[in-house]
Amino acid sequence: MIVLTREQHCLLAGIDVETFKSMKKRGQLPTTDYAKTPEGDRGYTPTSTLMLLIAIDLFYACGLSRDSAAIIATAGNYAHRNWPAIASSSLLIAQGKPVENPVMCGLVERTKHKAEAARQYALSHNRHLSAFCGTVSDLARLAPIGRMICTNVSEIVARMRLAAERANIDLEQFWREG
Repeated sequence: MIVLTREQHCLLAGIDVETFKSMKKRGQLPTTDYAKTPEGDRGYTPTSTLMLLIAIDLFYACGLSRDSAAIIATAGNYAHRNWPAIASSSLLIAQGKPVENPVMCGLVERTKHKAEAARQYALSHNRHLSAFCGTVSDLARLAPIGRMICTNVSEIVARMRLAAERANIDLEQFWREG
């Protein structure tokens, strides 16, 4: 198992340690399990770093509160089911190659008809959002969709790959196995 220090975790996520500590005090981090080194020290898994990156992306790109972004990113822990597609598409993106069918993660609201989608949108208190992780093609098959809050996890993992490479953090096992 790969165990990252807090400094490595924050470096890969692109935030400073003080910001991380502040977010932790406020309960604005995705819920994750800690990892333990063979010596018994606590640390972070690459999966928890990925969930933090998803939360940060949802905060900045979608304008969600840090609290809401953390809740959605915690649901993003289901990304391991699509890990082969995430790993291959993120590698292409990190190499500067185009990807036609990236993997998206987030929440979607499915409705039976487009008129129903409009009605559900108007009734914003009536939410039926469910976790989603799949390719853009998978997302298109869910149509019609009333609302969605998604982020491109292939792009996020590509950024994580590049950050790990720059910092000389070996995550090869994570890229292979998720």
